[in-house]
Amino acid sequence: MTQTYYKAFAPRIGIAWSPGNSGKTSIRAGWGLFYNPMEQLVLAQFGAEPPFGGSTTLSETQFNLPFLGQDGATTYPNPFNGVITPKRGTAQDWGLFEPIDLFGDFQPHMRTQYSAQYNLTIQHELTKDMKVEIGYVGSQGHRLLATHDINYSQPQSCLDIITIANANPVNVTDGSGNQTTCGPFAEDAPFDVTVPSGFNFHMPNGTVVAGTGQTLNFVGLRPASSPQCNATTGAGCPANGVPVFTGIFAQDTIASSSYNSLQISVDKRFAHGLQFSAAYTYSKSIDDASSFEGILNPLPGANNYARSLFDARHRFVLSYYWELPVPKYRRLRSGS
Repeated sequence: MTQTYYKAFAPRIGIAWSPGNSGKTSIRAGWGLFYNPMEQLVLAQFGAEPPFGGSTTLSETQFNLPFLGQDGATTYPNPFNGVITPKRGTAQDWGLFEPIDLFGDFQPHMRTQYSAQYNLTIQHELTKDMKVEIGYVGSQGHRLLATHDINYSQPQSCLDIITIANANPVNVTDGSGNQTTCGPFAEDAPFDVTVPSGFNFHMPNGTVVAGTGQTLNFVGLRPASSPQCNATTGAGCPANGVPVFTGIFAQDTIASSSYNSLQISVDKRFAHGLQFSAAYTYSKSIDDASSFEGILNPLPGANNYARSLFDARHRFVLSYYWELPVPKYRRLRSGS
């Protein structure tokens, strides 16, 4: 489902050296590139895409009627009336899926994920059945799969609406004539905004419109909330005030990661009734996203690089087998 990448050159090199003549100490180092194809779980995300499945974003609905607004009048389309199995060539009513929330769409120029892994370890034999090892182990992940919203709303549009509403509340309504204003989670709400003369309004698509007292009609503040909606004339805007699209979450190979650790272990082979392995790791893992479902902040200049969700600074593991010194007796037999 993506283009083939033919440049996955994966060289690997390792060296081992035992200084001195005792043979009890060895120094090892290794480095390599490792590629990872797309996981089947990632491809399964497409199973929920309309019209074969559906996901929708609703707000301010009733508890027992999740597709009816709390105002008792707003009705949201319900795409989940039974199993959707359209036959090939059958016309599809896409209005059933509004507002459409797409998740898992592949981008057209994805690259194969890969990591550079490296280590340097020193092993030393303490006794004939025990050794100690200390090493530096790390990896750098590149072009890792992550998710980002390519239909995120324009924050400045919401701020402009707030400014206009604060100056004159009647200049901002919800499409039904009720005065309203913008705020968190309002990117999928309808707005009729009268832009005062001299005010530069930032449109959801990033353009700036000079105010002349005209009214702009928005059904959602995302660039593709309602693709056919002309905010200046109102033509093509959804009559029910429900946007066509909400989030469009695309998966792309745009993330990276870094892992570095100090690892110490002591291992004892089975002898005299005892065997054990003790290991301590001091590490730090940071990344843009800890899985392909990790959603990045889409805003320009956003810094997503932080500690991994699975980061564990200290980790100690002890496993052992101890044969208890209990005397063993042979089975008693009766004699004749």
